[in-house]
Amino acid sequence: MRDQRETQNALARAEQARDEVRGADDPGGMLVFPLAKQSYHAANARLWLGGQDSLTDAERDAAHAVELYEADPPEQRRLGELCSARLDLAAARPGRDDLDGTAEQLQDVLAIATKRRIEVVSRRLHQVGRALRRPKYQTSALALDLYDQIRSFTRTPTDPALPGAE
Repeated sequence: MRDQRETQNALARAEQARDEVRGADDPGGMLVFPLAKQSYHAANARLWLGGQDSLTDAERDAAHAVELYEADPPEQRRLGELCSARLDLAAARPGRDDLDGTAEQLQDVLAIATKRRIEVVSRRLHQVGRALRRPKYQTSALALDLYDQIRSFTRTPTDPALPGAE
């Protein structure tokens, strides 16, 4: 709940637990929690903290998660998690005024999500869309274009507009 110290402590405990539990204690199957997923969740936690340092750390963690997910063979890739990690990366970049980086990640997510609709991706796209509607981006052609792409993707016949956009 935006508690910087406790969030950092929890993330450090998670890393320590990963280092300490190896081998026979690893249950496998549905309980596997790969390093990519840990990095993606760490990025997401840091995004919620806000602040420049947390955004920098979130970007690093999300980029690491994307790298790890992409290293998996295509048939084993967790597309929803890969898209979520990319959306964390996209969400961290406006904090550094890197809309080009945001655009790059959104294009990759939209390309994947167009082939396979995933509800969590649509929800996360709404969040990134709201970030692009902040006053500082109101005159940015790129931010407006990205917002329109998100809006077009997330719109359904029963939901003609992005909630909260009007």
